Amino acid sequence: MSRVTTLQRRTYRSYLMLPAIILYTLFFIIPNFAAFGFALTDWNSYRSEVNFIGLENFRTIFLGDSRYLRFITNTLIYTAVSVVLKIGLGLGLAVLLDRGIKGRDFFRVTFYLPVILPSIVVGIVFKAFLHPQGLVNQILEFMGLGFLAKAWLVDNATALFSIILVEVWRVTGYVMVIFLAGLQLIPQSYYEAAEIDGAGGWAKFRHITLPLISYSMMVNVVLQLIAGLKVFSIVMVMTGGGPGFRTGVVNLAVFELYSGGLYGLSTAFGVLLFVVILIAAFGAIKLMDKEVEL
Repeated sequence: MSRVTTLQRRTYRSYLMLPAIILYTLFFIIPNFAAFGFALTDWNSYRSEVNFIGLENFRTIFLGDSRYLRFITNTLIYTAVSVVLKIGLGLGLAVLLDRGIKGRDFFRVTFYLPVILPSIVVGIVFKAFLHPQGLVNQILEFMGLGFLAKAWLVDNATALFSIILVEVWRVTGYVMVIFLAGLQLIPQSYYEAAEIDGAGGWAKFRHITLPLISYSMMVNVVLQLIAGLKVFSIVMVMTGGGPGFRTGVVNLAVFELYSGGLYGLSTAFGVLLFVVILIAAFGAIKLMDKEVEL
């Protein structure tokens, strides 16, 4: 009787999962497999026939046009720098606000508020702030630091890093909240025992805090890696990929190529990004899983 009941329960669970599986297959699995096929063709809006051309689109991406390598390089730089800054600042804020400091709840809400703002809105506002006559340069002039004023989004040396800093400001609160969730699961008795043994602040952080928030760290790193590689809207709004191609990213290339009717090449770029995200996400999970086990 118990075996029948167990089988019925498993079957019932499977029926509940079936609608989600069907939707996931229709709107994710099938389109992605189709994309791999279209990436090997010359599909475009300029002629009706679609021809198989093998890896020619990928050759074009890596060897045919230097702009495309610039888009890939910019995406990798954006991802690496933004992930490091968001993780570092988010962890620092979480550790600080996990303590019983005065106004702790106020600061938690304040740092989290930018997360609820759409990236397009943030991009529009900061585009105005970073204008040569914008608020940032006006503040620098007022403080007597006018020599630091720049055309932040037009200067080749500062455009990409200006976008990175804006995105770090917007997302760090989200990273902080995930770390706070992990920190609040650590029993205070661990820290009390460490203090009895004479451990200082850094020793407690290194040997208690970091190991016990390893899963929060993994979640944050993977999510921010994916977000960095998929960046699009904030770049589109703030610079449109300029000046020149200094802030162009992969998703911007996908958008521009598809808008220009080069569907096969655009799809190849999308497939490349899909593969890179899979490798980066699974690589980070495997690497951090080993760190957790150690």
